Amino acid sequence: MGLDAPAVKWLFGSKARGVDFSSLATLGRQGFFPETGALQSVFDQLSLGLDATAFLHDSEGYGEKFFQILGAEHVTSFDKSDYQVASTLHDLNTPIDASLKNRFSAVLDCGTIEHVFNFPQAIRNCMEMVKVGGHFIQITVANNFIGHGFYQFSPEVIFRVFSEANGFAVDAVALHEMLAGGKWYRMRDSVGVGHRIELTTRSPSYLLTLAKKTADVPIFAEWPQQADYVAMWQESGAGSAAPPPRSSARRRMREMAPAGAVRAIRRLCGPGVNSAVDRLTDEAVIHGRF
Repeated sequence: MGLDAPAVKWLFGSKARGVDFSSLATLGRQGFFPETGALQSVFDQLSLGLDATAFLHDSEGYGEKFFQILGAEHVTSFDKSDYQVASTLHDLNTPIDASLKNRFSAVLDCGTIEHVFNFPQAIRNCMEMVKVGGHFIQITVANNFIGHGFYQFSPEVIFRVFSEANGFAVDAVALHEMLAGGKWYRMRDSVGVGHRIELTTRSPSYLLTLAKKTADVPIFAEWPQQADYVAMWQESGAGSAAPPPRSSARRRMREMAPAGAVRAIRRLCGPGVNSAVDRLTDEAVIHGRF
């Protein structure tokens, strides 16, 4: 868990969108290891007048110095173990203490929740720690991270969890390919698109989230349900059977194609671009235009 170059860009973009980092909670004590050239490029684009080499040296491998640039006055890190000298020891599989609820202006998950088995409780903890008007920020794993942790995540779970019913509103969700010159994509909610958002990528990819807490309400008073199934249940009516969901033409073609051909297309094309995906540039992300 820690801050690489894409995470740094997303956090600067979040700050540009108005996130208050003054009272920050992080899941795990965050390492800090962006590539020097990439970090210098970000510093230069933001006209910060900082030398990346010196900054990385002074950071001593951890993110506290970087968080100060974002405006952090207090940083509280949570971990089950003290192996990285986190400030608070707590197993995120279990509920947080009442004293931690509605306490932080921002809560950051940067590579932790995918390693926590009890995901519903862990994400509930994060949501409860954010005070009304504050934000939850996440950089987690999506495609091609099998074996990295317990889970890989999709935009669907983000949009269903950070909903009005749970006292949140999603500000932005993005996908980023982890390779040289990796592309950024802004993701849309499947509810607004009218179909599932299914993407394949040519490389391991991050899923990045920014969500704002709008109300202090019980989290998961009702469990989130996948949007297209909710639509089918509503359309079917009480007591009548809905037709089975149909695969999209693109998905049927993918299922019929030889595996080698699918891999070759992925390498050439990257994610399939559709109405649920908008391209973003590095510059747009850094300046919060997502």
